[in-house]
Amino acid sequence: MNKRWMGHTEAFYKECFTYLKAKFSNKRPKAVGSEIYTEQPIYNETIVALEQIHNVLTKIENGSAYTREDYEDSVIKKDVDRTKDIIDFFKVLGLTSSDEMASAFDNFHKYYYWDSKIYRYKKFLHSSEEMKDWDRTELKMWSLEKFDATKFFDFLDRYKNFVDSSLVLSDEEGQKSDLINERIVEQNANYERLLSSYNNLLDQKVKFGVSVFDVYLPSSLNDLSDPDVRFFSSKFVAEFARYMDREFSGDDGVLLVINHAHVVSYNTFALSYLVIYKKKNYDSPEKLVEHYLKRTYTFAGTRKAEHIKVIDRGQMIKKIYPLDHFIGE
Repeated sequence: MNKRWMGHTEAFYKECFTYLKAKFSNKRPKAVGSEIYTEQPIYNETIVALEQIHNVLTKIENGSAYTREDYEDSVIKKDVDRTKDIIDFFKVLGLTSSDEMASAFDNFHKYYYWDSKIYRYKKFLHSSEEMKDWDRTELKMWSLEKFDATKFFDFLDRYKNFVDSSLVLSDEEGQKSDLINERIVEQNANYERLLSSYNNLLDQKVKFGVSVFDVYLPSSLNDLSDPDVRFFSSKFVAEFARYMDREFSGDDGVLLVINHAHVVSYNTFALSYLVIYKKKNYDSPEKLVEHYLKRTYTFAGTRKAEHIKVIDRGQMIKKIYPLDHFIGE
């Protein structure tokens, strides 16, 4: 079992984003008429935007990105292909691929934190002083004919200076940073606990398996009194989470459970579970998922069960990591 939670290399981030794009596959919908969508879900466009911008910012900060001199040299030599490559490389900073991607990226920062690179870039873009003379979202600005190299590379220089000067956090940012670091420490502890349990079982030659599955629950995010309402209340979601905790705790075949929750859409929550189980109790990860699918339906009742979706993520993980053995025995 390889470590995938912690890392800073390009290879780590490549695998990380590959997993996240598969995990968050929902596309950001286009609102039509009176349809309502919340800003909280993480859409596929969110992950794609984070990946593209993170890759460029990493190269800018480590000095491997194209420079003003590279651009000017390509123009002097009339190397159109290289000039276009340079423009296209930085183009992702403008989030011009689609309105959905730009919106998903902007909304992400209202509720979540990725890392210091993305955080500083977003903070920089919010500075009207820095953005008053450059419209990054104007698509034609990134064409060979309209690209204003002086304006862009001046913008880039200001961004680099901003990064250097923003290493000292304000009190408010420091509090946010402390909270984020606490969450990271918590997740790291969960990961180390998982890794330790996994390795201990190997040492003890215990036959065990690993299963990963999601439970999708429709919820309006409000407490609803009407029992016939299509979507469950947030109270139901909390009760369901506690119910699953009790089920896992009382299951002699379950050795360890790691879980988290996230908002899928305006009316849907996802509870994700990673379960290490005894092979003598469940002879396959599919059998464990089948068992907890039944337990889910038992809790929800016949009428509500039809709105619940349980997704076995085993095949998704095997597709992403075909050379690794993680799911199953």
